[in-house]
Amino acid sequence: DASYKDWLGFAGRWAELVVLRHRHAEHLEADALNQYAALHLKIEAEFARWMLNRYHTLHNQPFLPMPVMLHRVPDYLATYRQNHLQARLALLVVDGLALDQWHVIRDVWDEEGQPWAIQPGSLFAWVPTLTPISRQAVFAGVSPQFFPRSWRTTNQESVRWRRFWGEHGLPATAVGYIRNLGSKGVTDAAPGPAEPLPDDASLEPEILALIEDERVQVVGLIVNTVDNIGHGMQLGTAGMHQQVRLWLTRHRYLTRLVARLLKERFIIFLTADHGNVWVRGVGRPHEGVLVEKRGQRARLYTDPAFLSLAQKQIPDAITWTNVGLPDALHALLASGLDAFLNEGAQAICHGGIALEEVIVPFIQIKS
Repeated sequence: DASYKDWLGFAGRWAELVVLRHRHAEHLEADALNQYAALHLKIEAEFARWMLNRYHTLHNQPFLPMPVMLHRVPDYLATYRQNHLQARLALLVVDGLALDQWHVIRDVWDEEGQPWAIQPGSLFAWVPTLTPISRQAVFAGVSPQFFPRSWRTTNQESVRWRRFWGEHGLPATAVGYIRNLGSKGVTDAAPGPAEPLPDDASLEPEILALIEDERVQVVGLIVNTVDNIGHGMQLGTAGMHQQVRLWLTRHRYLTRLVARLLKERFIIFLTADHGNVWVRGVGRPHEGVLVEKRGQRARLYTDPAFLSLAQKQIPDAITWTNVGLPDALHALLASGLDAFLNEGAQAICHGGIALEEVIVPFIQIKS
């Protein structure tokens, strides 16, 4: 009977505990680690049950005072802009950033004493928590059912983003969009003294040209580094935290980007299209060309009969409702902390309905 607000609040507290558990793992006794693992499984089971019963009610929730789902973020930004006419707005999507990894970022900024006003928050991603579905919904400002032909790709994001703002009175010259930021020139140099923030050496020329253009009032920016780290991660949640922290302290890309956006008078809204979670393989359905997308936590079909065949091979998998999704799209999700991987294999994944995948940050950053 919990409300979505209860789960949003709980997700933040759980994210803090995830960070603490992995930060202090070497000092925790086996009994404490076992209690944590049991609690984690219980949380995922309860959240999955809640999602199956209540998630379908969220996509029509109002976007004020705060958006509940990702696709309402543009409506929220448009209203914010009406009330702050001089403000330039930046929607900064850190692809794949889970709430616990946001806490790692915030800890680094606190240690550095960054003089920014940060308003924390969170909201629900779209399920399946896959980039072409959930991230496209952010920039389109609509639920995935309204882009039935492009759910396999992100190539229409720029067009949909500009269309949304055009419908709210902004000319094309006032709207910017850049993706694939933050991964070029990442260095593994040994950490040293923090470099001065005005040093923009790691920022791409195209981002500098965009935000320095006074005509541009709204930008959509996608930083891909965290998602890239996750797809190659072999060391679990602790490894993710370590790599995100190293990215923040060595490369300093995100810190420099935020600092430069604030210098150019932008108010920043930082979010993610999905989170991620450390999972274990329970086997892969054998289905040849019958499946449209072979995700590790979600498998997508255009024929429900093919989904049924796969579920017979993995009986614990979840048949997901397609409320808000294109009519022809049918999803089979791995349950709990399982994954459609070889049995016993482990990986950082996304696509399913784990708490860490579904509830993502929605953070406002101002000078």
